[in-house]
Amino acid sequence: DLLDSDVASFLAYFNVKRTGSPLVRVAVDGGSGGINPNGDSVETTLDVETIAGLAPGAGLYLYLMPDLSVLSVVDAYSRAVADDRIDVLNSSFGACEGAQSNFATLADYVAEQGTAEGITFSASTGDDGAYSCFGVTPNPLGVQTPASSPHFTAVGGTSLFISTSAAYEFEFAWNGSGGGFSTLFGIPSYQMRIPHVLGTTRNTPDIAFDANPATGSAFYFQGLDRKST
Repeated sequence: DLLDSDVASFLAYFNVKRTGSPLVRVAVDGGSGGINPNGDSVETTLDVETIAGLAPGAGLYLYLMPDLSVLSVVDAYSRAVADDRIDVLNSSFGACEGAQSNFATLADYVAEQGTAEGITFSASTGDDGAYSCFGVTPNPLGVQTPASSPHFTAVGGTSLFISTSAAYEFEFAWNGSGGGFSTLFGIPSYQMRIPHVLGTTRNTPDIAFDANPATGSAFYFQGLDRKST
């Protein structure tokens, strides 16, 4: 979960006027939130504040899970699809595809149903570069699921540099941004004949935004100004 006061402080500091409906919390499998200063609450706060800042007119729904087990995550995705109240579902987490093939298949199946309803699914490609499976499988190279699903938009990371007046200067790929080739999913039709797409399986990422902690976005967490991680 997150602190509403942190979101309010973020919006006030950056002079963002929210016009969207208030944040709605949806409990899944008994998930009731709670603030974890060293875990999921940080990512949740970063994501909600970023989305609220970029799309101040959007309504926000926060699906609260008791944990990040396969059952909890798939149930949360299924609940969001069944509710059919959102246009975009974001996941700022992932796991080695090679070690979580069951989850990858289930997440892709649910996302396919949601896509048919017009829901866009997005997921982070991770912070370990091409080594998402290091220490998890014999082959350290791998991509993260659910980002590797062809029904998810895989979001990678860049290093963004701006001037003192906040003007864009230059940007390049962040070496921590996850990416590579799926071992489960064939290349989707939308990647066929695209320049620089390689091989015959799903390539990630699809898009990328500033994610390098050294250049990342500012956000409020537990009353303090932080940098994205």
